[in-house]
Amino acid sequence: MSNSLRKEAERIIHKIKKSYNSGSQELDKLIHELQVHQIELELQNDQLQNTSHELEESQKQLADLFDNAPVGYIILNEKFEILNVNFAAAIMLNVERGKLIHLNFTKLIHPDFQDIFYLHAQDVLNSRNLHSVEIKLKKTVSQFFDAQLYSLQNINNQPKQKTLRITITDITEKKKTQEQLSLYADDLKELNSSKDKFLSIISHDLRGPFLGLKGYTQLLIEDYETLEKEEILDYLNKIHESSRDLYTLVDNLLKWSRLELDKMPYEPMMFNLQEEIHPLIKLMNSAAEKKDITLLNSIDNNIQPMADRLMLTSVLQNLISNAIKFTSKGGLVKLSSAQENGRIIINIEDNGIGIKPEDQEKLFSLDKGYTSKGTAGEKGTGFGLIIAREMVLKMGGEIWAQSTPGKGSVFSFSLQNSLSPNA
Repeated sequence: MSNSLRKEAERIIHKIKKSYNSGSQELDKLIHELQVHQIELELQNDQLQNTSHELEESQKQLADLFDNAPVGYIILNEKFEILNVNFAAAIMLNVERGKLIHLNFTKLIHPDFQDIFYLHAQDVLNSRNLHSVEIKLKKTVSQFFDAQLYSLQNINNQPKQKTLRITITDITEKKKTQEQLSLYADDLKELNSSKDKFLSIISHDLRGPFLGLKGYTQLLIEDYETLEKEEILDYLNKIHESSRDLYTLVDNLLKWSRLELDKMPYEPMMFNLQEEIHPLIKLMNSAAEKKDITLLNSIDNNIQPMADRLMLTSVLQNLISNAIKFTSKGGLVKLSSAQENGRIIINIEDNGIGIKPEDQEKLFSLDKGYTSKGTAGEKGTGFGLIIAREMVLKMGGEIWAQSTPGKGSVFSFSLQNSLSPNA
């Protein structure tokens, strides 16, 4: 550029010399101006070269930052074709960088998130604000990862074209952490609920039987010499009932605490269910006979579950006891069994008072604390069903209930079948 300007300047000077006397002051002045102008042009040329060099260095630095940034960068046109992509994004997508150029970005998006991305892109193209969205992007043919996208519109003047500049962050671990924290929060909530229930039982339900024992024994001590034998026997019966209720409550509390702390031994084995139920039925018959309730055992003689004997006995005892408790005098409690999908189903059915629909969802929930008096005024804490559920889950089964107010209830639970190929 400097040489061309110099030649042009010399040509102009030569032309001017022909028109003016060489000693003319006007000519000398003009030559001086031309020389000054040439120097100015040379200085401007140097500045332009320096600026061009600086721009090239800046572009190179920006390209290096783009290519080597730890965050994924990707540029799309309005058709969502990839115009540029950095190494981090290529690694996230598990595709060679060169193969991503001109690929339609939507081919890398999980089918369930196609519409979500399209709406996000339209928002970006129709505004100059930064937009964010969470989608799933393809890692392999069948594997996807959670991605956080931040997108901004950019307009190129030559040619005038809208592009989407997007940053991609793999948030798979972040999502897992959030889910884990959510589970921890649920567990903490359940633990707090359990603690509140535990304290409620200690302060109320446990206090009641103790007060009964204290009251009746005090009456016996103070009035012993004046009491008739029948009155003494009545007090002793009431003391026995209070001590029995107290024992049951404390036993349930201990079982529940051991289950919660995972300290209760679990010893699954194969055995004949009828052999286990038969002595239990004899034990429960005394409670049934007091209310003139028929206790019918229709369990299949050949059923052999894979379960813990002590846990299964505890579950059955609790459910049979509840059925007797909520069945009126002269009623029926029936035990039956079935086999479905390789599982054993045990049913305890009664024709008692039933349970209201709004109360049925509370039966196995500790925090909702459902309890109700029996047909003969029997008391309860609602702890038995909670323990039964924990034990059934421990044995790999499920427990549920169906009930119609005024007609009765059916409590069922499933067990592993030792005779099943999957056992």
